[in-house]
Amino acid sequence: MRFWRVLALALTGNAVSAVFLPPRDADANAGVTSDAARAALIREAFMHSWEGYKQYAWGYDELLSVSNRGGNSRHAPPRG
Repeated sequence: MRFWRVLALALTGNAVSAVFLPPRDADANAGVTSDAARAALIREAFMHSWEGYKQYAWGYDELLSVSNRGGNSRHAPPRG
């Protein structure tokens, strides 16, 4: 059930995207009727996060979503 939310979070690094993905339960499927539709939602969430990374944090380890800046949390020297 939580697998898809965790997967989206792992792929995107964005908890907001993971919240919008419906759970796998049949009664809470929220209109997603096939694995292809679910895959499309995951791809859409990933692409949204990727565009944010490209716009605000290109060249850094991660996007700091609250400040819309890049960050290096992997002990790399800061850029710029």
